[in-house]
Amino acid sequence: MTAPRRLVHLASLALVLALPAAPAAAEQARERDASGDMIRVEEGGGDPQAAPTARVGDVVRTTFRHDVGRVVVRTRFAALERAGRRFTVWADVQDRPGHTWYVGVQATRRDRGGETILMDGRGRDLPCTARHRIRYGADTVRVAVPRSCFGDPERLRFRLLSEHVRRSWDHAWLDNGLAPTMDDRRWTAWLTPG
Repeated sequence: MTAPRRLVHLASLALVLALPAAPAAAEQARERDASGDMIRVEEGGGDPQAAPTARVGDVVRTTFRHDVGRVVVRTRFAALERAGRRFTVWADVQDRPGHTWYVGVQATRRDRGGETILMDGRGRDLPCTARHRIRYGADTVRVAVPRSCFGDPERLRFRLLSEHVRRSWDHAWLDNGLAPTMDDRRWTAWLTPG
C-alpha cells in the first residue's frame, strides 16, 4: 500500500472510530443454565426426582430480546429430538405493573413442527400472530411475538421452563431454564426496547 493510500485508510478508520455509536434498537439478556439439572415428576407434579442423565429438553442457554417491534426468546438445549409424546418450552413474560403473559412452543407426536401458544395471565388465548421455529439439528427453539401483543410495555422480564413427556403421560421431565432447582423461579433483569 502506498503512503497516500495508507494515510487515507488510516484517516477513514479514525473517522469511523470517532463516530458515535448508533442507539441500541433492543435490549437482551443471555442466561446460561447448567446441564444435568432436569427433574422427573409424576403426573400432577408429584414426587420430583433428579434426572441428571436426561438431555432432551435440558436448557443450556436462552437469549431474551426486547426490541421496538417484537419480543424474541431463543433457547438452546443439550439435546432436542423428534421423540416423545409432547415437548413444550414456556416463557413467562411480565411487565412492570405486573401483567403476566405465557408464550409456549409445543411439539407433539402428530405435529413435530409445533405450534405457538400465547395466553394472558388468566389463561385466555390472545388474538396475536406469533412465529416460532424448532430446529432439531441445532437443538434450538425460537419464538417471536409482536411487542404490541403485550401492550407495548416500557419494560419486560422473563422466566423459562421446559417440559418433555416421553412414552407415557405418567411422567414428565422438567427444567427451570434460569436456575438449578424448580423452587427458584427467578426472573431475568428488566429489559427495555432500546
